[in-house]
Amino acid sequence: MIATQPAFAAPIGTEQVVRFRDPVRRFVGARVRNDALADDLTQEIFVRVLRRLPEVRDHRRVVGWIFQIARNIVADHFRRSRPATALLEMDGAEESSHESVGGVEEARLRDELTDYVREVVKTLPPIHREAILLTEYEGMTQAELARHLGIGLSAAKSRVQRARAIVRARVEKCCHVEFDAYGTLVDCRRRSPADCDCG
Repeated sequence: MIATQPAFAAPIGTEQVVRFRDPVRRFVGARVRNDALADDLTQEIFVRVLRRLPEVRDHRRVVGWIFQIARNIVADHFRRSRPATALLEMDGAEESSHESVGGVEEARLRDELTDYVREVVKTLPPIHREAILLTEYEGMTQAELARHLGIGLSAAKSRVQRARAIVRARVEKCCHVEFDAYGTLVDCRRRSPADCDCG
């Protein structure tokens, strides 16, 4: 007797994923708040989706799979364009009960945070400062950092993680920083002098 494949093992067709383009575009647009950028990121999402489509066998999971790719690409965009806040989001943005502030206010908060994080980075020990500057500000991957420094990949990863942890600890000691579930900066303010010894 010849066994038959379950229905969900059938390949997923291109037409089955393209129909999710509008919902994905709305999902992205709600997070980046820039139409041109949202269009570009949506295009990038579906290029990746279509390239990896042969890997998908279970059509029951395709929607979640597409939106997971969308979340990853949006997160990658924010990490590339906003290294200062990416340093503070390394554990993932936590759910917040606060509503997102307006775009202008968010930009002001991010500018303040970016300036402060840069000052913190300048005070790091040389090996950690170099790791942060090359990966977070100059876009070098950790593998490229390892080759650049002539060290193993695990050592490079450890150095970057340690540098991030130092920056985050110093910033959080002196500042209250809060993000919503989508990585939007909703609050950034200095703590009281009693809690902060950075002057």
